[in-house]
Amino acid sequence: MNGHGIGLLLAAIIEQAVHDRRLAVTHHLIDAECRPLRPFRGKRKDRLEITMSLREFFYCGGLEVISSEAGFNLPIQKIKEKSNEPFKRRERK
Repeated sequence: MNGHGIGLLLAAIIEQAVHDRRLAVTHHLIDAECRPLRPFRGKRKDRLEITMSLREFFYCGGLEVISSEAGFNLPIQKIKEKSNEPFKRRERK
């Protein structure tokens, strides 16, 4: 894989992490610091693993490392803020 392909892959990882966090916030699965809000049992236990990954990514340096390794000059704090916003429902016409 060439450098351009690696950059696209790393950008996709960031984009998916932001999407996943916003979805978890929308469904009230995590708080503002990516900590689970409800106990996860049974089939929902896999959601706990997803939320744990989000915390690692956004609060333990994952986003910063990917951005740095890819050579991106990203506004890290703005990405974290945007990723903490719930999705808004679209009005049907």
